[in-house]
Amino acid sequence: MRVRGTVGWTATLAVLGAFVVPCGALAAGAGARSHPPEGAAQQSPKAIFHSVCSTCHGPEGKGNGPAGAAFNPKPANFTDPAFWKTHTDSQLVNSITHGKGMMPAFGGTYDHATVEALVKYLHVLSGLKSGGATPGA
Repeated sequence: MRVRGTVGWTATLAVLGAFVVPCGALAAGAGARSHPPEGAAQQSPKAIFHSVCSTCHGPEGKGNGPAGAAFNPKPANFTDPAFWKTHTDSQLVNSITHGKGMMPAFGGTYDHATVEALVKYLHVLSGLKSGGATPGA
């Protein structure tokens, strides 16, 4: 029984490491990268979301990504109307730029305009708002 628990724990760490380490390696705050990845400026907000954010937030933005499963609190669910009632675009820009909780900072990876475009994409992804709308609108 003890071996089984150890093996299970080790396997869990290996799976989480496969998702969390790449996520952290993209963040300048993690110290692994102090400049944007090659081609970062040319990536669309959709491409950024699907290559970076979906690891934790899920491919549809529901907060159910494989790396986010181990997080407490869970990653934001951008499809939940309650989320949009309590978060402004400015707060989201700040969270992406400086990090929040277990989410790493991406301010050293993406410039301000790219982060703002990503927030607009989150509105579209939510299916609840069009890009650029203010919360509660």
